[in-house]
Amino acid sequence: MVDLGNVICGHAIEDTYFALTTILVELLEHNIVPVIIGGSQDLTFAQYKAYEKLGRIINIAAVDPQFDIGNAGEKLGSRSYMSHIILQQPNYLFNYTNMGFQTYFVDQHAITLMKNLYFDTYCLGMVRANMEEVEPMVRNADMISVDMGCIRASDAPGNANASPNGFYGEEICQITRYAGLSDKLSSLG
Repeated sequence: MVDLGNVICGHAIEDTYFALTTILVELLEHNIVPVIIGGSQDLTFAQYKAYEKLGRIINIAAVDPQFDIGNAGEKLGSRSYMSHIILQQPNYLFNYTNMGFQTYFVDQHAITLMKNLYFDTYCLGMVRANMEEVEPMVRNADMISVDMGCIRASDAPGNANASPNGFYGEEICQITRYAGLSDKLSSLG
């Protein structure tokens, strides 16, 4: 395990996306599994772009209280990155799995959209009731994105996006352990 340091923010956010994508392409080409720590959820788009540059079709798993698809035409951000991935042409996304969404953060249209796209979505209660069921979902992913907002405020008190409900710290550790056991996983953010 090696700490490669920090990616310094560019003059524009697009510069930061470009820098992260370039670094990830280099690491992925050498079969190095990068773990991206920090930043906002929109860096998941830069993570995806690395696979696009390599021409790899991938499965994405997100541990997130929301789907982050935003509204039509919304600028790329932490609450709209998935729509940018879905609409990217050519598209290298084979499947998307969301684990731990909280129904009161997600409107019914978004749930319907996910079903129509044949994406897998599992609400927080379902995942917490059967943590063992998470293993195959995580182990099937090439890329995993964890939103720290999925952890309850009592277990992540420094997170401004935390809510009273969410995964316990032990549960998120179990999910990331499954990710670490995966032979398929090639990046974690």
